[in-house]
Amino acid sequence: MRELYFLGLDIGTGGCRAGLFDLKGRLISLATKEYPLIQPRPGWAEQEPEKVYEAACRAVTECVELSGVKTPSIVGLGLSSVFHSLILLDRQGNCLSNALIWADTRSLKQAEFLKGDDNGFQIYSRTGCRVHPMYPLAKILWFKEERPEVFREAAKFISLKEYILFRWLGRLVIDQAVASTSGLLNIHSLRWDEECLDVLGIKMESLSEVVPPQELVGRLKGEVARELGLPEGLPVVIGAGDGMLSNLGSGAYGPGQVVAMVGTSGAIRVFENKPLIDPQGRTWCYAFTDKYWVVGGAINNGGIVYRWFRDNLAEKEAEEALKKGIEAYEILNELAAKVGPGAGGLIFLPFLTGERSPHWNPEARGVIFGLGLHHGKPHLVRALMEGVIYRMYSVFEAIVDLVGEPQEVRAAGGFTRSQVWCQIMSDVFGYPIKLPEVTEASAFGAALMAMWGLGFIEGIEAVGRMVRVREEIKPREEARKAYHELYGLYQDLYWRLKEQFSRIAAFQRHHNPH
Repeated sequence: MRELYFLGLDIGTGGCRAGLFDLKGRLISLATKEYPLIQPRPGWAEQEPEKVYEAACRAVTECVELSGVKTPSIVGLGLSSVFHSLILLDRQGNCLSNALIWADTRSLKQAEFLKGDDNGFQIYSRTGCRVHPMYPLAKILWFKEERPEVFREAAKFISLKEYILFRWLGRLVIDQAVASTSGLLNIHSLRWDEECLDVLGIKMESLSEVVPPQELVGRLKGEVARELGLPEGLPVVIGAGDGMLSNLGSGAYGPGQVVAMVGTSGAIRVFENKPLIDPQGRTWCYAFTDKYWVVGGAINNGGIVYRWFRDNLAEKEAEEALKKGIEAYEILNELAAKVGPGAGGLIFLPFLTGERSPHWNPEARGVIFGLGLHHGKPHLVRALMEGVIYRMYSVFEAIVDLVGEPQEVRAAGGFTRSQVWCQIMSDVFGYPIKLPEVTEASAFGAALMAMWGLGFIEGIEAVGRMVRVREEIKPREEARKAYHELYGLYQDLYWRLKEQFSRIAAFQRHHNPH
């Protein structure tokens, strides 16, 4: 019997990743294509839909070419995508806007309005989404109030995944997982929330059809199939969001199996068999299937901060990496490893794009605290890594309060390529961190959805026998003690600077260099 293969496409913030997997979960080939982030003003974060589409097509084509697999053996394609993006389309299906991504906080005023009285918690209780500028709920209201001519012309409000599927299949459709992260889906009924739509002044017809994540939504035909180098009629399964698929691709689908993911952003997630709302509002709850919901919390500032450092403060390392044919991050990881826990008493509050869980402050800003003449670039790199993990730990604490102590913690996302960063997580969390063999967990999760949707596996539970752990990183007691002390200082700094965050954010908005 011939081998069968499945493509998983992960549409991320920094780029697209396409992976080809066999039925045993083995990665055959992987291709990555980046695209730029546009920041025309402080607090704005956009991407051009066409560039994302082109990168997705190139990633798929290159992945197939690298695999050496004969295309008739590729039998399905599943999709994963970033959460919270928003594109406006006109009646002809043309883009009226760039994609506003999760890091875009321009709708701060609209979010504050939506929180009014007890409305914010009521919206959270129905949708599982805290009222925050990252969600399309607030972004659509921004267009209505600030760009009324564009809002009036808009016929559809969609995500990046919907845009790519529309280009490939000619159909506007959304999975209930990505729909659930818009702030517009009722997580109890799994239908668009009419009260939210009334607030925005839009109708259900302005949103796409919602389907389960294992749904077969179309087949690649004609020019599209030829452009991608895939067989005519290849089935496309819609998949889900990168968050839940990161859990799935890491082999963590049961209660008590926590996944800590650091990609461009970061998140702590755990699957539950019912919706869970935090009375303190620190976490979110998104629908996945009709049997599973994902409870978690996300941070804005994960790998995006490391990328900012690489692009702005690591020119020398980037040149050296180019000569060696390696990633600049590999050299920066080596620098961080030269410095001990605590980075010589340097603390980095990594809020370069505001903040989400657990305190939902879009006005938080980055801070380097404790800088002295004895510090150098290695200290800065390590402090950056530690600052991101401190924020992850603050989310972890909230999750433990809500669902109890985890049975295990698995790591996912690009940060798992850095041994030093994973060790920092284990030391700060005080738990062993398990690293699955597949580092591109979201792409693997997308491929798993294709396997499920096309009947090659019986359900997501099958992932337990497919995912293998390649390494377990254990906490070090002395490092744990040091981090416990510094984490307390980190938290003190965050709360003491709350008023100053708002003041500097207001200054940045009113003294826009653009």
